Amino acid sequence: MLQAVLWISLVGMVVSLGFAAYRTFRGPTVPDRIAAIDAFGTVLIQTLIVGAILLNDPQYLAYAVVLAAINYVSTVALGKYLQRGGVIGHGDPHRPVGPAGDRGGGAGDAGARPDA
Repeated sequence: MLQAVLWISLVGMVVSLGFAAYRTFRGPTVPDRIAAIDAFGTVLIQTLIVGAILLNDPQYLAYAVVLAAINYVSTVALGKYLQRGGVIGHGDPHRPVGPAGDRGGGAGDAGARPDA
């Protein structure tokens, strides 16, 4: 019974990978494409985990952990690049950096940090 459920979920994940790939290539905006790449990576991690259970091979779980770390870092880097024009440093010196935080001026609002 568990094998049938795993195979059905694997088929569903492959379909989800197809939808995410379609959105990656046909996304109307760059943020849509970044979100689709993140979704593709997340579904790929899930596929590796289900494959590890089906094949009874724990080595695939290590691959899933490494892919999760790469997926997270790449999504944050792409989002930061899209927001500021650079990943490390200040990006474009002629483009102002907006304030950080919730813009409410509360205790959690640190303002723009030039060293970030």
